[in-house]
Amino acid sequence: MGDTGNIQPELLATTVLSPNVPTSGEAIGSVYGLHAIAEGATLAHAIDKLEIDDHDIADAVKALYQNRVGEDDRAVPSQQQRQDALDELHGFHLSRSWFKSPGVR
Repeated sequence: MGDTGNIQPELLATTVLSPNVPTSGEAIGSVYGLHAIAEGATLAHAIDKLEIDDHDIADAVKALYQNRVGEDDRAVPSQQQRQDALDELHGFHLSRSWFKSPGVR
């Protein structure tokens, strides 16, 4: 320690900021939205069946649909969009299905 000219400091650690963690509403809305897409529901149908009056959840569902299915709230997800949503759920599912209706297969 007496030979300060030959001491070469090294950075052993640094602070890394973690990515933003979604709010509970965003997380729930994302799972709900993915499940609705996997079931083939339109955005209008998914929002209509959403039995919770929570703007964060509804906004997350809308954002997910707009990103995955498009701007038309009556657009039916394609078979590939449905499969992609199902794959992204990684086995998570809702305890019941809200999305089944006579017109949705």
